[in-house]
Amino acid sequence: MKGEIIVKKRNLLIIALIISLLFNAYNLLSLKSQKQASNQLFAYSLQQAQTYFGTNYNELNIDDKNYHNIMASTNLNTALNVLNLTAFAHIEN
Repeated sequence: MKGEIIVKKRNLLIIALIISLLFNAYNLLSLKSQKQASNQLFAYSLQQAQTYFGTNYNELNIDDKNYHNIMASTNLNTALNVLNLTAFAHIEN
Protein backbone atom coordinates (compact mmCIF):
# COMPACT_ATOMS: atom_id res chain seq x y z
CA MET A 1 0.00 0.00 0.00
CA LYS A 2 2.73 2.44 1.00
CA GLY A 3 4.77 1.51 -2.07
CA GLU A 4 1.81 2.21 -4.34
CA ILE A 5 1.42 5.71 -2.87
CA ILE A 6 5.10 6.46 -3.50
CA VAL A 7 4.78 5.26 -7.11
CA LYS A 8 1.63 7.37 -7.61
CA LYS A 9 3.34 10.44 -6.16
CA ARG A 10 6.35 9.87 -8.39
CA ASN A 11 4.09 9.52 -11.44
CA LEU A 12 2.23 12.70 -10.51
CA LEU A 13 5.53 14.55 -10.12
CA ILE A 14 6.71 13.31 -13.52
CA ILE A 15 3.42 14.40 -15.13
CA ALA A 16 3.64 17.80 -13.42
CA LEU A 17 7.24 18.19 -14.62
CA ILE A 18 6.26 17.34 -18.21
CA ILE A 19 3.35 19.81 -18.11
CA SER A 20 5.64 22.48 -16.66
CA LEU A 21 8.23 21.89 -19.39
CA LEU A 22 5.57 22.11 -22.11
CA PHE A 23 4.17 25.31 -20.62
CA ASN A 24 7.65 26.87 -20.42
CA ALA A 25 8.44 25.87 -24.01
CA TYR A 26 5.20 27.50 -25.16
CA ASN A 27 6.04 30.68 -23.21
CA LEU A 28 9.52 30.78 -24.73
CA LEU A 29 8.15 30.48 -28.26
CA SER A 30 5.51 33.10 -27.53
CA LEU A 31 8.12 35.56 -26.21
CA LYS A 32 10.35 35.00 -29.24
CA SER A 33 7.38 35.66 -31.52
CA GLN A 34 6.50 38.81 -29.57
CA LYS A 35 10.08 40.07 -29.77
CA GLN A 36 10.18 39.45 -33.53
CA ALA A 37 6.90 41.33 -34.03
CA SER A 38 8.18 44.17 -31.84
CA ASN A 39 11.41 44.36 -33.83
CA GLN A 40 9.43 44.59 -37.06
CA LEU A 41 7.10 47.27 -35.68
CA PHE A 42 10.06 49.26 -34.35
CA ALA A 43 11.88 49.16 -37.70
CA TYR A 44 8.70 50.00 -39.63
CA SER A 45 7.92 52.97 -37.36
CA LEU A 46 11.43 54.37 -37.79
CA GLN A 47 11.22 53.92 -41.57
CA GLN A 48 7.89 55.74 -41.68
CA ALA A 49 9.26 58.59 -39.54
CA GLN A 50 12.27 58.83 -41.85
CA THR A 51 9.96 58.98 -44.86
CA TYR A 52 7.93 61.84 -43.38
CA PHE A 53 11.01 63.74 -42.23
CA GLY A 54 12.66 63.21 -45.62
CA THR A 55 9.95 65.09 -47.47
CA ASN A 56 10.84 68.37 -49.16
CA TYR A 57 8.92 70.81 -46.96
CA ASN A 58 9.42 73.68 -49.40
CA GLU A 59 6.95 72.05 -51.78
CA LEU A 60 4.21 71.45 -49.18
CA ASN A 61 1.43 73.71 -48.00
CA ILE A 62 0.93 74.34 -44.29
CA ASP A 63 -1.66 71.56 -43.86
CA ASP A 64 0.60 68.98 -45.48
CA LYS A 65 3.55 70.15 -43.37
CA ASN A 66 1.46 69.71 -40.23
CA TYR A 67 0.31 66.29 -41.37
CA HIS A 68 3.88 65.15 -42.08
CA ASN A 69 5.08 66.43 -38.70
CA ILE A 70 2.24 64.68 -36.86
CA MET A 71 2.83 61.41 -38.71
CA ALA A 72 6.59 61.54 -38.07
CA SER A 73 5.99 62.27 -34.38
CA THR A 74 3.43 59.50 -34.10
CA ASN A 75 5.78 56.97 -35.65
CA LEU A 76 8.63 58.04 -33.36
CA ASN A 77 6.31 57.70 -30.37
CA THR A 78 5.33 54.20 -31.48
CA ALA A 79 9.00 53.26 -31.87
CA LEU A 80 9.75 54.55 -28.36
CA ASN A 81 6.80 52.65 -26.89
CA VAL A 82 7.89 49.29 -28.31
CA LEU A 83 11.63 49.81 -27.80
CA ASN A 84 11.71 47.94 -24.47
CA LEU A 85 10.15 44.89 -26.14
CA THR A 86 12.73 44.72 -28.92
CA ALA A 87 16.20 43.26 -29.26
CA PHE A 88 17.49 46.84 -29.44
CA ALA A 89 16.40 47.72 -25.89
CA HIS A 90 19.72 47.19 -24.15
CA ILE A 91 22.17 48.30 -26.83
CA GLU A 92 24.42 51.13 -25.68
CA ASN A 93 26.66 53.27 -27.83
